Amino acid sequence: MSENTQAFRIAQRQDVPLILRFIRELAKYEEMLPEVVATEELLEKWLFDRHAAEVLFSLEGEKEVGFALYFYNFSTFLGRAGIYLEDLFVLPEYRGRGHGKGLLRELARNARRRGLGRVEWWCLDWNRPSVEFYRSLGAQAMEDWTVYRLSGSALEDLAGEVSASPNEGLGRMLANEYQELAARTVNPDLNSRELLINGVMGLCGEAGEAIDLVKKHLAQGHALDREHLARELGDVAWYLAETATAIGYSLEDILSMNIEKLRARYPEGFRREKSLQRDPEDL
Repeated sequence: MSENTQAFRIAQRQDVPLILRFIRELAKYEEMLPEVVATEELLEKWLFDRHAAEVLFSLEGEKEVGFALYFYNFSTFLGRAGIYLEDLFVLPEYRGRGHGKGLLRELARNARRRGLGRVEWWCLDWNRPSVEFYRSLGAQAMEDWTVYRLSGSALEDLAGEVSASPNEGLGRMLANEYQELAARTVNPDLNSRELLINGVMGLCGEAGEAIDLVKKHLAQGHALDREHLARELGDVAWYLAETATAIGYSLEDILSMNIEKLRARYPEGFRREKSLQRDPEDL
């Protein structure tokens, strides 16, 4: 299969059963199937609620014949993020057709587009065909490194007793986790148009409530009720999440886009002159 005819797609939530099948097929090949305790529920939570990793499928026709599960790590020596490839597997009957190399090439392109420093993975020593394949691509074995892992009872013993907090079970929630939870409280009878209208109007309304509190404090001498203001800002966040969902974006997408915009506008940090002179179209 030529590079130009290869097709790939990013996994979606509905692909969780397929992802688990690929994981189990890889574990079977590595003679480690009894160690797989992953479930569809766990994969959905960690891949699509918490966005801890991503999955890329290689296609032949419309059939998913290979997969790569990966996430982003960081190199302090390089000062850049990188990609860690957790799983790479091609169905046996489709090997030798370029799917494995194609998946690695896509990850390399992803790394290049994002300005990442490297792509890395582990390989079992006995898997000589894979070792030779990786070396043929220019990958280098880290001969002087040993992998250490804490899991199970050893992890629990080292962690010790964890004191409970008032918000135990919530922790520091990620933006997309909040969006998922907020979506569960949206009226399910709203269509996409109504969802968008409700989200934007709610944003304006709750922002107005926050403005009113600050106005009373600054202009009328009222004491600033910080807790009340914080709750209003929480309502602003809820409507922001609803609006983002209505237009097909995650909150992390929105935040990332804004960060890139600010980086482009203020590459050396905020400067009043730069703010006053910015292009009117760059708002």
